[in-house]
Amino acid sequence: MRFGVHVPVGGGLARAVARAVELGCETIQIFSGNPRGWRSGPVPQPAGDQFRAALAREGIAPLVVHAIYLINPASSKDDIREKSVAALAELLGRCVALDAAYLVLHPGSHGGDGVAAGARRAGEALAEAWSRAGKPGRPTILLENVAGGGMLVGGTPGELAAIREAAGELGPRLGVCLDSCHAFAAGYDVRRTTGWERLLAEVEQAWWPGAVKVIHANDSVGGLGSHRDRHTHLGQGAIGEEGFRAMMVQPALRGLPVLLETPQDDPGHDVRNLKTLRRLWQEVTS
Repeated sequence: MRFGVHVPVGGGLARAVARAVELGCETIQIFSGNPRGWRSGPVPQPAGDQFRAALAREGIAPLVVHAIYLINPASSKDDIREKSVAALAELLGRCVALDAAYLVLHPGSHGGDGVAAGARRAGEALAEAWSRAGKPGRPTILLENVAGGGMLVGGTPGELAAIREAAGELGPRLGVCLDSCHAFAAGYDVRRTTGWERLLAEVEQAWWPGAVKVIHANDSVGGLGSHRDRHTHLGQGAIGEEGFRAMMVQPALRGLPVLLETPQDDPGHDVRNLKTLRRLWQEVTS
């Protein structure tokens, strides 16, 4: 496994690499622009060139980009759908400029129309955005499982697969990002090996072996099946350290990038959470 964190890009892409090096990251996730704005514009070529070169020099890979929060491909509202498609197409272009391997995306909310309708709209929107972006070969778009409940689409591997099936030509090119907190909140007991085995068996049945490309390692504030998307530090939540040991012994997950999205309470928390990940990895592999 390769361990890293979601690195802020405030101060520029070069600063993000410097932060990653300071933390000892082997892989990183970033927002490629303002995560709370619809448009970011293209990546200036000099900045993109320098960023790619710095990552290569430091041996940091793969680069994972997280989509902005506003994108909702499952929306039934025409204006939100159009903004989401346009923003996603632009984001794919930024990923190409940065040579990102993966783009992680939350499927969004169906707005009360039901999961089936939301999944269909999400798949069609993704296909349209990919087409507008010129159908790039990279990055691979990864659908992230969500905490479920309410009007969210993507609480199970089957719901994510319904999006893939609606995405037409793009469908076979999609993959999965598994978030431990979201899985636990959706009802998968990832505190135990059997919980991870159940989750991964559902992914393999609904997708195919090897569909999971990235892991988000986050402990959970909420309890099992709470549908609360609240992350906390490793070992301090309802999953606990044993759940992350159970994750690390899954053969299907060996070698994958494992990224922290834990709270930024103080600058030392990323360091401590990474140390916890590496200690647990040492324990299960020694």
